[in-house]
Amino acid sequence: MLLFLSGEGAEGGESWPVKGEIDISSGFCDFRTAHFHGGVDIRTGGAEGREAFSPVDGYVWRLRYSYTGYGKALYLKDSEGNIYVFGHLSRLADRLEKWVKNKQYRTRRYYLDHEFPPDSLPVKQGELIAYSGQSGSGPPHLHFEKRTAANVPLNPLTNGFPLADRVSPEMESVGFIYLDSNSLFANGRRKANFRLQLDRGERRYYTDSVLYLEAPFGIETKAFDRISHQGPLLNIYKARLFIDDSLYYETEYDHYDYAETKMVDLCYDYYPAVADKNYHHLLFNPAGKYFSGSKSQIPAEGIFSEDRGNFIGLHSARIEVYDAAGNKSDAEFSFFCGPPGNLFEYEKISDTVFYLIPVSDARELGIKEVAVYTASGNSGWRRLPANLTEVRKGGGFRITLPAGKKPLRAFRVVADGFSRWRKEELYISQSPIAAEKYQLSYELSDNGILFNVSAAMPFMPAPKITVQYADGYSKVIECRAVTPSKFAAFYRNPEIGTAIIGFGLIDQFRNPANMKEVYIALAGKSKETMIFPDEGEFQVTFQEENFYAPTYIKVSKGGGWFLMEANIVGDVYSVTPEIIPLAEPVTVSFISKDSALKKDIGLCHMAGKNGWNWMKSKNESGRVSVKSGFLGTFALLKDDEAPSLKRVSPQNQKTIQNGFPEISCLITDDLSGIEDDNGITILLDGRWLIPEYDPETTVLKTFPDKKLAKGKHTLEITAQDRAGNKKTVKSEFLVGSK
Repeated sequence: MLLFLSGEGAEGGESWPVKGEIDISSGFCDFRTAHFHGGVDIRTGGAEGREAFSPVDGYVWRLRYSYTGYGKALYLKDSEGNIYVFGHLSRLADRLEKWVKNKQYRTRRYYLDHEFPPDSLPVKQGELIAYSGQSGSGPPHLHFEKRTAANVPLNPLTNGFPLADRVSPEMESVGFIYLDSNSLFANGRRKANFRLQLDRGERRYYTDSVLYLEAPFGIETKAFDRISHQGPLLNIYKARLFIDDSLYYETEYDHYDYAETKMVDLCYDYYPAVADKNYHHLLFNPAGKYFSGSKSQIPAEGIFSEDRGNFIGLHSARIEVYDAAGNKSDAEFSFFCGPPGNLFEYEKISDTVFYLIPVSDARELGIKEVAVYTASGNSGWRRLPANLTEVRKGGGFRITLPAGKKPLRAFRVVADGFSRWRKEELYISQSPIAAEKYQLSYELSDNGILFNVSAAMPFMPAPKITVQYADGYSKVIECRAVTPSKFAAFYRNPEIGTAIIGFGLIDQFRNPANMKEVYIALAGKSKETMIFPDEGEFQVTFQEENFYAPTYIKVSKGGGWFLMEANIVGDVYSVTPEIIPLAEPVTVSFISKDSALKKDIGLCHMAGKNGWNWMKSKNESGRVSVKSGFLGTFALLKDDEAPSLKRVSPQNQKTIQNGFPEISCLITDDLSGIEDDNGITILLDGRWLIPEYDPETTVLKTFPDKKLAKGKHTLEITAQDRAGNKKTVKSEFLVGSK
């Protein structure tokens, strides 16, 4: 824990809104899907009710209450127009709480969004204004923000609210991401990550690995900050990338404009952030990124490519990471850039001798030595003795194989450079066989198509892949060996807008080895509206502005078992890739078989293990549609079951002694859910009460508006879900005397 003792600000300055311990659980610009975290979250020990004080002299500018988001939120303004936001409150200070309740009773609404004229509700610095809670989303905590008069969120830790912090940021890994249209790493993927080691003596991070790279790439790092040694993981403040001792790229999280908040999806590596809550900072600008806190020092947007002129060769790199207190950590590493493809050409001289001849671009790479591994028959790899590998005068190597009964099927070359880079290459030596069998699979990834090919047996020649377009054009692409029986390839061509209708494999005899019919569209290229598929009950409508870069999209009818299958109306459809950042929501729609679509049928999105998410839709002549910020799995579901109301308190036929009892119950709904406060009504002896509901805990609670007289009282609670299903429970209880 970090103990921050002063609840007062510097003279003429600001003060933290809580006194005593200040333990930050979420930092400024932490990753949230499609938006930055706009402030800091202050822990409250897992409980509600921590006092919150005004950080400045000012006035109450806005009060906003809802069941979601910030829950109960209070906004202050100071004399300069700066805005201070307090979220997830349990209640306000007495004079403000009284105003809110009077407003709620007048409007008969829990929801509230009211702005006050300047100085109508003045506050002094250090004045108690509210109490922390867990209204809206998340466990008990206090969300705190500072914004400029222009409503620009600021990092509190660097804009008036510093904390004592002597702990340097921690760095976990450095990653390389290929950004061209075809390159893959040796593992058949587009990304390679290396774990960083810490040299405690010099307080620096490093990696001994020197990666061989052969195409344009960007660099990322996984790094985080802690304010105390055992504290939560927070976002860093700044990262700077140096290559060959020159500043190459930097990103800083000091402030952002709300027009940039979706750039969080491009500041972080999106897929691991969404899929695994694994946060890597991109130290380059992918297509579509316009975050003002990120700056590239070169025209290539931080992408390292052959356009630099000195691409080939060894390069040194350093990443500096800073926290808001100015503490710094460094990571040093090197990488080696070489020509694409194999370093050697293979020339067979006899059954026992062959040459490895360097390609012309590889002669200046500083190859120190090669190790050769051979495979014969069904045996595994065996390394040849070093004395069988002879360096030739003109460059390259002469390999002599030991005499054996089994012919050479394949060999693997591991080339080591003087600068510690390493590159492995697999060569198939055997002649093609007639019965070549392969299995082809693919996934949509990185705005392209990643292919994986499995061979029926090891050491079969690498097949080629054909990509067939609807207009008759076809493209042949090469596979690279990943293991003796697996191959991979990547394809992306945003210049061709025609749909892809098939994939095929071609073996060494140029025979088709495996064919697969598909229908994959390139979305985000054309300014014209694209409806995909153009016919059928299910459609996705794409605009150019929906995507940051042209992206391959596939729509398929889902098979298998789904949650709440009995509620599904019609077919289930999947739109892939499921995890991809969208610049703007896409339109997803179904034609219902019932032209007069009933309210109890809704368009739903599969939200992983959490089941179906009922989306707010509109119905036009039997076509129900939604604006979706996600791709994934969609279906129409019927919700004809009313919400469940349990554990009503005070209980029916019970006698209580308290004239101001807490009135509560649990409200759950399996599908469509409670839309807003209009879906809940609490009547006590016929009088409306304020329905305070937390969808996460499912707890509904309130208190009487006045002390209850002795005798019998009637409580009636009604809940209605988005599908129109309604349920009412009643409780008759007695208020007695002790």
